[in-house]
Amino acid sequence: MKPERNRDSQIFFGCVNYNSADEVQNYYNSISLNVENFQFVVADAYHSEAAREEINIVAKRNNFQIFEVENLGYSHGLNRLIELALMTNAQLFVVGNSDLLLASKFPRLSPQSKAYMPTLVEGRRNRNPFLNILQSKYLRLHYLAARYNLFWLFYVNLAALKVLGLLPARPWTCHGSLFIMDRSIANAKIFNENTFLYSEELEFGSYLSKNGYPLEAIDLRVLHDAHVSTGSTTKNKKKFFKIWRTGFLNWWFRYE
Repeated sequence: MKPERNRDSQIFFGCVNYNSADEVQNYYNSISLNVENFQFVVADAYHSEAAREEINIVAKRNNFQIFEVENLGYSHGLNRLIELALMTNAQLFVVGNSDLLLASKFPRLSPQSKAYMPTLVEGRRNRNPFLNILQSKYLRLHYLAARYNLFWLFYVNLAALKVLGLLPARPWTCHGSLFIMDRSIANAKIFNENTFLYSEELEFGSYLSKNGYPLEAIDLRVLHDAHVSTGSTTKNKKKFFKIWRTGFLNWWFRYE
């Protein structure tokens, strides 16, 4: 099955779903309130027949399509969404998580072969910089920490960046919960499918840099649940590091 080719839908919205039909419904509602002429598609990696039935009910109620994907990780789901988007007439692709809400009108964007970064609002707290800001000049220290499984080197490096006031700086990567790109720069191999989670920002940022595609900040507010964030405790940071290091090394050998 292929996605419908609707000539009036200039924006393709796609989300990766893991047993979260209510989140998909809420995200779809927020898009409906803030976007005109859009197409919505779900890449669904359901874990049970009950979850499958729930998302099918939501899809039928709102008249959008579902495509089943294997649960091989977030990167795999994102690539499949881009692959589906390329089968449509849409000129702008918006792909990411299902636990998102658009909190402002979607701006008018003219295709210019670039990617776009919205203002991401993390529910009731600011986004944890531990997750999404890796300053390029310090990446070699991150590599050593990941390569030799040295959590404390990674932790101290991040603490030093914070003391030096570098963490609040504009990140050279983008938020991993949502990716916005013009059709002309998209392909279905942007994200490394050898990684299950936590390298998407690095992959996308490096893909843009390698090909000379600019990243433009736009006036779009997006709410994100951030319920998979590591949190502030050392125990949670260690849990994140265990998952993150494989993805970081995969990214490092792909681009560095």
